[in-house]
Amino acid sequence: MGDSKRGASFETGKFQITRLENKFVFKLRVFRLLFSQSFGSYRSSSLNQNIPKISDRQKFLYEIDELLDFLILRESSLSQFSDGEEQVQKDIDEILELKFVVENTRYFKLEKTPIPKSVSYPRDLLWRLPEAELRQAIRMDYRALCRVEELIRDDMVFRSKSTNPQREVWLQLALALERFGCDGNGISVGRLSRLFGVGNGTVILYTRRVISALLNIRNRFIVWPNSIRRQEINKIIGGRSGFSGCVGFVDGTDLVFAQKPAIDGEVFFTRKHRYALNAQLICDDEKRIIYFSCG
Repeated sequence: MGDSKRGASFETGKFQITRLENKFVFKLRVFRLLFSQSFGSYRSSSLNQNIPKISDRQKFLYEIDELLDFLILRESSLSQFSDGEEQVQKDIDEILELKFVVENTRYFKLEKTPIPKSVSYPRDLLWRLPEAELRQAIRMDYRALCRVEELIRDDMVFRSKSTNPQREVWLQLALALERFGCDGNGISVGRLSRLFGVGNGTVILYTRRVISALLNIRNRFIVWPNSIRRQEINKIIGGRSGFSGCVGFVDGTDLVFAQKPAIDGEVFFTRKHRYALNAQLICDDEKRIIYFSCG
């Protein structure tokens, strides 16, 4: 679709309405330009209040309702059976039809100017980073990245059911690792989308795939030691610290949420005044996690 046909679109299945292709949406755009001063006085105050963020679709429905209010008031000020009154009634009918389409359309998407995205970072720059810089980006060195990629690349989650092949496993892993190693704005989907040259939804998809693959191999690495290994740990720790009968070190930590969970959020509020899951971990003499519990 060319630049002249960019605009808001409503999509449901194969049905699509585009702003400059649909007379109803185009009519709404014209109304905004012609009646901006008068229309502004009738704007709903609900959008200006401190309320939770609303979707673009809901904002558009608010604008349609405001426009209808304006047209109804304008219609009441015109003489009955006048040409102006007939035109306003026609406009009202068309806007009502537009409102019906929007309300019965599941997805509302504002098509914007394409956002420039990196195409060289994951393939060129990432592999040329000094090891210290790579550790800062993905929290591991090249050898560890290749080792983890080798462990998970045969997982079924990386096999497409369609004819379209997936991107390389190492790239999906690097994206997920960069997201795991950040906090706050650093984990934003938009930042990683621009950095790795993929779509916003793809960032989430890659992250979920990597998490699923890692969970599938966790029992190979997080294992409670057998009797022979426990005796070795006991001997090493006893020799270093003097503690006898010790097979590991235990500690707890909070897995902090970015925001309050939508369901039973108060249950996750901790004594440190944040929302989190409690985790307890046990590691051996080599600092390897051998047991964990979350709840």
